[in-house]
Amino acid sequence: MSKIIFILKGEYPDAKCSLEYKSSFQLLVSTILSAQCTDERVNKVTKKMFMKYPDPKDFSNLPLELIKKEIYSTGFY
Repeated sequence: MSKIIFILKGEYPDAKCSLEYKSSFQLLVSTILSAQCTDERVNKVTKKMFMKYPDPKDFSNLPLELIKKEIYSTGFY
C-alpha cells in the first residue's frame, strides 16, 4: 500500500480533496453523496446539514424522511 501511495503522490503531487468536511464521519457522508452528483453540490448541501447535525449521534436521532429531505438535491433520493 505504501508503494501505491508513493507512486500516486509522485504522479499527482498537487491532488487534494474538494469535499469540505471537519471529521472522518463528515468525509464519509460527503463521499457517499458525491457518487450521485458533483462535489460542488455536495458541499452546498453538507455545509448547511453539518451545521445542524455535525456528528453521527446527531444523525442517529433523525427520522429517515428528514435525512431524505436534507440530501434530496444531491439526487441520492
